[in-house]
Amino acid sequence: MRRAALEPFENCKNVLKQLDQALSVQYQKTNNNIFNNSNPHFKVGAKNNFTIATPKQEDEAVDLLKPYFPDRHFVPLPEILSTVMKTTSAD
Repeated sequence: MRRAALEPFENCKNVLKQLDQALSVQYQKTNNNIFNNSNPHFKVGAKNNFTIATPKQEDEAVDLLKPYFPDRHFVPLPEILSTVMKTTSAD
């Protein structure tokens, strides 16, 4: 945990409590935006069905991250296991 700078996540109960609070706040904001008709992406259809239509994201973020990911769309299992072993073994 220390090597990965993940000490703040050691206490699972605290982390889950913080995530629960953040999620609750976000749900409240989202629901308020829907009830106030201030969410342009939320549409109510026939029989009170709803749809969410979000705008397409620009490919800028993908282009920025592309150098960090391999061109291939799979990673062989031996490579994964080797990386995990190297990362988790004691120095």
